[in-house]
Amino acid sequence: MLTKNDLTQIRDVVKEVVQVEVEPIKQDVKLLQKGMVSMQADVGSLLRDIKILKTNDTKIRKDLKTTIDYFDRDNVVLHKKVERIEKHLGLANN
Repeated sequence: MLTKNDLTQIRDVVKEVVQVEVEPIKQDVKLLQKGMVSMQADVGSLLRDIKILKTNDTKIRKDLKTTIDYFDRDNVVLHKKVERIEKHLGLANN
């Protein structure tokens, strides 16, 4: 049978071994935590940039639609004018 003193010695040896083995893991965890904080800051920055890009995309799409609508209307008006001129000059192929 093991005595109380034997158990205490075993406990102390196990404690030392565990501390030696756990120390590198603790350091790795600390490094990972620092990396996570850095990544969270980067993600926050990326989210702000994405929001700005979405806003700019919306503005560009609106401007593009306005420009296309303008030229479409202008093209229709010009087409009607050309048809009237062709009809007046007798060049229409109707």
